Amino acid sequence: AEVNFLVGSTSYQADAVGDVLGEALHSKYSYHIDATTSFNGEDALVVGIETGNTTALDTLTFDSTVLPATANALAVTSLYYQRSIGDDFRIAAGPLLDQDDLLATTTSTYSNKGYLGYVLLGPNGMSQHGSTGAGFAVAYNHDSGFNAGFSFIGDAATSSVATSGLYTDEGFDYDTYSIGYDGNDWGVGIVYGGLDDPTGVANLFGANLNGITFVNPRILGYGGYWNVTDDLDISLGFDSIDFGIDANRNNGVFLNNHTTYAIGADYDWGPGTLSGAYSTFPGWQNGLSDSDGTVIELSYEWAVADGISVTPRFTKVSADSNSVLLNGDVTQYAVETTFKF
Repeated sequence: AEVNFLVGSTSYQADAVGDVLGEALHSKYSYHIDATTSFNGEDALVVGIETGNTTALDTLTFDSTVLPATANALAVTSLYYQRSIGDDFRIAAGPLLDQDDLLATTTSTYSNKGYLGYVLLGPNGMSQHGSTGAGFAVAYNHDSGFNAGFSFIGDAATSSVATSGLYTDEGFDYDTYSIGYDGNDWGVGIVYGGLDDPTGVANLFGANLNGITFVNPRILGYGGYWNVTDDLDISLGFDSIDFGIDANRNNGVFLNNHTTYAIGADYDWGPGTLSGAYSTFPGWQNGLSDSDGTVIELSYEWAVADGISVTPRFTKVSADSNSVLLNGDVTQYAVETTFKF
């Protein structure tokens, strides 16, 4: 189980004359339960339960943030079974399976626990966090380091409804394919994912970045990591987004392709870990690709005791002059306390 206490504030430029507005120092929490049961030592039944008091309007959000459908209500967010088959294969299946629950390929080792983790940026954040729902996954990891895998997941909003269903023309199914290499000190990989119905509409990522709801995407992610020393690792990733949608399907506006990139690093320093990342984020002006700006985040996770860590966080979102990001430039200061037990 994991409990997170979050205290922080946000300042942002939110009006036409450039006034700097902000939020008072305030507190949020999240609660995560991960219950794993093994029946033979080679398998696992995984159940994830979460709750929190964050709302859709909150801007102080990090990877641990939970946005419940009903405030303070417990919800099952993961439910699947996985097992090994031989030495090289693993399979997973269930009614609530995340795309990254069983992903054979590693393109990034960046911890990504801050703001970038919540908005699905960071190195290959978009390509590796596509969907949650009913489905199955297969992963192949050889001792030589080569790996490959695939998954087929029906979006939770449609796969549990009889009128839309799972693997039907009416439902929205997300397919993922990956291949890569994991060495002792470095690794590279490619992850490709896409919705099977190019005319469907779904907020596939659960995060509406700068007013753009991600619909019908194909995403190609490619990246790699390098363990420079025992204490330092660096990751670099690119995500190329193709909506697969033309003007006739989008009220006369054509959304063209866009590539976003991010670099992140973790450094074990003293009693904790210093982490930092730089990422671009996508935007579209009249349907044409135009990066909306950049995000920089820094944090230091300090292990104060067994199972307890305190993490000061700093986030700076710098919007381009023509950005459609509603809050403009954003600066966040926060301290997150995590209890694991």
